[in-house]
Amino acid sequence: MSTSTGIAIRTIISALETLASLGEQEDEPKLEFTRTGDSGAISDDIRSNLKVAQTATNLLQKILTSANAATKDLRQQLVDMGMEDRTEFGDLPDEVLTIIFEMVSFEKGQVEVVRDFSLVSRRFREIIIRIPSVWSQISSEALSAEQAELYASRATTPTIALSIARPNYRHYTEEEVQISSAHIMDMFALVNPISSRIKTLNLTFSHSDVQLLPQLRQTCTSLSLPCLNKLVIKASYFGGYSVGIEVKSFCSSWDMPSLRALEVHDVLLELRPEILSQIETCTIKVNSDERWEALRDDGYWRSDHIVDYILSFTSVKVLELAIRLLDDYDPAPLGDRSIMDTVEDLTLGFERFEIFNYQNILSVLHFPSLTKFRVDLCLDDMRNLQEALNTISFRELPESIDVLAVAVNIETKDDDDMPLDVVGYWCEKFGNLKRLSLESKRDSAHALLGFAGSVDSIQVVDPDGQTPISAQFLAKIPYMWGERLHGLRHRTAIVSADDVLRGVDHKTAATYLEQ
Repeated sequence: MSTSTGIAIRTIISALETLASLGEQEDEPKLEFTRTGDSGAISDDIRSNLKVAQTATNLLQKILTSANAATKDLRQQLVDMGMEDRTEFGDLPDEVLTIIFEMVSFEKGQVEVVRDFSLVSRRFREIIIRIPSVWSQISSEALSAEQAELYASRATTPTIALSIARPNYRHYTEEEVQISSAHIMDMFALVNPISSRIKTLNLTFSHSDVQLLPQLRQTCTSLSLPCLNKLVIKASYFGGYSVGIEVKSFCSSWDMPSLRALEVHDVLLELRPEILSQIETCTIKVNSDERWEALRDDGYWRSDHIVDYILSFTSVKVLELAIRLLDDYDPAPLGDRSIMDTVEDLTLGFERFEIFNYQNILSVLHFPSLTKFRVDLCLDDMRNLQEALNTISFRELPESIDVLAVAVNIETKDDDDMPLDVVGYWCEKFGNLKRLSLESKRDSAHALLGFAGSVDSIQVVDPDGQTPISAQFLAKIPYMWGERLHGLRHRTAIVSADDVLRGVDHKTAATYLEQ
């Protein structure tokens, strides 16, 4: 090593040590060169220092080149490690991969992702084909009859969720009707062979299906569905009542020992008494066509039939009703039959046209064991909120309600009116609640919770039920939101009643849940 090279190396090291000791106080290290005080030797010093500086420059360039090469090599090693990790995933045992794929398939919207993995390799395909949950979602609107049959052959356990419905078109050509009818017939033909593996069955009947009913009844007569847990029967929106009358007895001979959840739309479905008595969760939506002209011309379900049907569910615990009683009904003859003491969770849905004009089911039936009560309101103007809430009153107010939810959908544009105090006045009748949910459905507008930005639901939690919910209490909530939460996904905000009373800011008081 030459003298100049040695000096250059020591100089670079000294400069780097100086930089390290100074930290960020000095951006550029300085190379210090010794100089003699003898004027006669100045030129020799300059030549020597210049040579050292040039040598240092060459060394630094070599170091930079070497560092760049090392960086590139290390980056490639990281990429290779990532590839090795992916290879290791494929090396997992079949049992572990099965568990992973099955867990992912249960996540909402991820079934297709898991199916795509079957294209990765033959081994993945064989594993995924053997997972019943991946193939259990069978819909007539998404699959051909051949595809549905293939899916059903792979769903070997009782996890099948079968949905049969004609495409929701209002106007068909004659050819489209024939093609669609043939597909519906093929899908119904699949029900009987796989009946022992169906867990959820969703059937929607349209006016075009009425002419097929004799054949469909023959195909599905005396079905045995031992594992069926949930049944959904809908008469389509167009011609709902006339279709509902035709299909109401469609399932009357079926054997469904495991059925616990029932949902009916515009049809009062006839079931055997022993099946009605085992239903624990029930949703009933009838006379829901908002066009009075259609109901008048097509027909509607009479109030006495609706009430008797609701009362036939003698074991129901969770009840959701969206009904219109279009003719006057006198509840007096019911006597004690009007008491539904098994219902613990009640949801009532009200459209704007039925709030003020029709009899309320709460004036007919009594729910003494109610612990959860939810109201879904659809209004055309927020100014009608107080009048709407005042019409929702119990024959006898249950003393057991401790969870209350009020959801409002406004069909006009947002405004600055946030009448939480109106909701508060109505809530006072329920006493001290453990949980109050305020929800603003943003299908059209967001007036009720407009102050809270992207928050769709505010839940006020008071586990001990010691804080009275009043107009003054709810009026404090908007002041917790000093800053709007724009740009976030729709969320649920959970705050404690104590934080509302103390006026704690939402940024520290609220817990947000993704929806």
